[in-house]
Amino acid sequence: MESWRYPIPVVELASIPKQPSTMASKGTRAGKGLLNLWTTDRGTFPVVILCTFALTAAVGNGVRYLMNNPDVCLDKSKRNSTMHYDRENGADWRSRRFRLANIKKNAINQSRQFDSAFEKEENKNVKR
Repeated sequence: MESWRYPIPVVELASIPKQPSTMASKGTRAGKGLLNLWTTDRGTFPVVILCTFALTAAVGNGVRYLMNNPDVCLDKSKRNSTMHYDRENGADWRSRRFRLANIKKNAINQSRQFDSAFEKEENKNVKR
């Protein structure tokens, strides 16, 4: 009557690798510091690289704006003058913005309402 059952293989206990208990693995992770936990996870590195790139771009843009904007007076020669606005620096700053806005032609920057902007002296080199 027992002939229909499959024979059960006998496995020795010594041949089965012992799995660490979950409490032991949690204990080893808890013993590590925050920096060690972060550096052992491979998913951390793309996040750190992207955050570093974004922070570098933001700081670079802020420094560029603070050093080149005619309205910011970090330079001693600008601070000593009572009139902060210089016509040449302002026109140069506006022309860069206008040039960047017209890199690629589209319906907005080709509209006739911007004819007066295209006629300004600092924007003469921008083509429609």
